Amino acid sequence: MRLASLARAACAIAVVGVFVIGASSSGAFEENTFGQEDRVLFELAKMGKRGTTIARARESVLTVLQDEGGCSEWFQEANPDAIEIFRSLHYEIVEHGNPNTVHQHDGYGAEFWKNPWAAMSFELSGRSSTIRLNANGAFFKGISPVVDLGPPRWLQAPTGHRALRVASFTGDTAQAQITILLHELAHVIGRIPEDTDSWDGRSGENTNAVLRHCRQEIRAISKERDKSRESD
Repeated sequence: MRLASLARAACAIAVVGVFVIGASSSGAFEENTFGQEDRVLFELAKMGKRGTTIARARESVLTVLQDEGGCSEWFQEANPDAIEIFRSLHYEIVEHGNPNTVHQHDGYGAEFWKNPWAAMSFELSGRSSTIRLNANGAFFKGISPVVDLGPPRWLQAPTGHRALRVASFTGDTAQAQITILLHELAHVIGRIPEDTDSWDGRSGENTNAVLRHCRQEIRAISKERDKSRESD
């Protein structure tokens, strides 16, 4: 009788063990599948007003990527999981990023302008990587101080202000913010080549590549967002 009781107890322990393992695995699955986006949204909520701005632009980008249009197709050609990768991305605001638009002459009558960087991410960084946003760039600001790069290549004191733009979009607008996030997603999945905060124009070329495929969707979702704001 005692041996039989022990056997039944061992069996019960084994069953409980299987149940606990199963529940743990299920919880891990739910955490990975459903908890990841909640964590991102929680992180954005802790950023206050600017976090709300990021969350709004992020939601618009998700709408664009979920639509069956040329923009979503272009991203999915590079990575079929582009939407889920975008959902997983984290955000960091760089408080002391460069605030200035730099202006210089080439000595032959031509002049050049370089805006403060707006955002950065690592090429092919993939799922759960981070997009860094310049607090002083075109995601959050519409204008910036202008400094001249003098002949000895040193920066003079600010001489005025200049409107910030992302291609043809004014900084600190829905169109600019959506374009910036799509640009960074394109880096994260390797849809566009790496660029840097330099004078070579590659970043602008990459933005133009994004807009060739996504401009129509960006304009449409921005209009919808503006209408919803007016009705609130």
